[in-house]
Amino acid sequence: MLCAFSLVIIAFSSKSTLAQAKSTLEVSILTSGPGPQIYALFGHTALRVRDAQSGADHVYNFGTFDEDTDGFYLKFLAGTLYYQLTRTTYQDYMAEYIADNRWVFEQQLLVDQVELQLMADSLQTLLLPENRDYLYDFFTNNCSTRVFDLVLYYSKSGSVPDTLLQAAAITWRKALKPYIAGYEWLNVGINLLLGPFADQPMTLLQSTFLPENLMHVAAGVGVATLPQSVFEGTFTPPAPLEPNVPMILLWALLLLMVADVFIMKSSSRRSDIIDITLYATSAALGLLLLALWLWSRHIPLLVNLNLLWANPLNVLVVWSIATRRKLLTRIWLIIYLVPLSFMIINWTRMPQVFPLELMPLVTLLAFRTVNRLFRFRQKEAATAKEHLNETVVEE
Repeated sequence: MLCAFSLVIIAFSSKSTLAQAKSTLEVSILTSGPGPQIYALFGHTALRVRDAQSGADHVYNFGTFDEDTDGFYLKFLAGTLYYQLTRTTYQDYMAEYIADNRWVFEQQLLVDQVELQLMADSLQTLLLPENRDYLYDFFTNNCSTRVFDLVLYYSKSGSVPDTLLQAAAITWRKALKPYIAGYEWLNVGINLLLGPFADQPMTLLQSTFLPENLMHVAAGVGVATLPQSVFEGTFTPPAPLEPNVPMILLWALLLLMVADVFIMKSSSRRSDIIDITLYATSAALGLLLLALWLWSRHIPLLVNLNLLWANPLNVLVVWSIATRRKLLTRIWLIIYLVPLSFMIINWTRMPQVFPLELMPLVTLLAFRTVNRLFRFRQKEAATAKEHLNETVVEE
């Protein structure tokens, strides 16, 4: 992360002179809290550059994007979406966060005037149309990591302190939880998309992909002062509910399906419709997860073990049930039941953390699979008995 960005910085910073460095500059990190929009849930980081001589007071923002970009969300998931560096006045920047009631903290960089001038020159060069766009990655190349890369490069050592390479004692998935736990369906969706990479411990350097983490780490390694409040916004993400709505609804669905089999005793036609719906849903989710694995550049989305239950090949059983191909249905369901059972038995021992909200859904798929297998056997037994009775009558 730091090495790739520093190559760009080196190329652009060589034009600064010592004469320019005599100017009195103040550069600080601005960190804002979460906001009400989805893209603002994790906070934001920017750089403020003030020039005492000219009176200029600007904020450089690496988090600008265009929602009207063709295929915006597909490009976001694929890791092919470009963000850009923009500049605005400090007053206009703050007005936006005050309007959203989001807290803002400021930290002065502990860097001498020569490095501050070099940093300001680099920002100016990066602001040029041919340089301002960059390939966005939520985990490794975002508004927060770009700022910290610059700060570290122009700090006294010019290298990554050893302390930043130590484990942060938290995984990527757990680091996201405080920001999304109160948004119940979004929480389920994000955790569904994240693969086993998200359950690996981060280093302190990697943890700075979250603006609030960067704020504390920058002060901890001595490249910035302690955070000082600029605006005490009161917006906070909603607190998580226990039990949450997705959990309640999915457990209720499981109980309803159990009642459908043992109490209501649905007809074969209605049972087929239920099973086709369930298997089609799991196949659709599986196709999405498989597409992200093969197509996305985001490493945390790869090798997703939710494919054990959200299997794209469930389209086969949807087709076989619809066309009444009983043998093919039975063969595939027996195969499908193996990973379902393994997953349920080893739920907490897997290399990937699964959302608890998925437990009733996976259990439901296993239950309907077992029910369909046994229902086939009962039907076949009844057919055999009828055939035997017909034979006896003929004799």
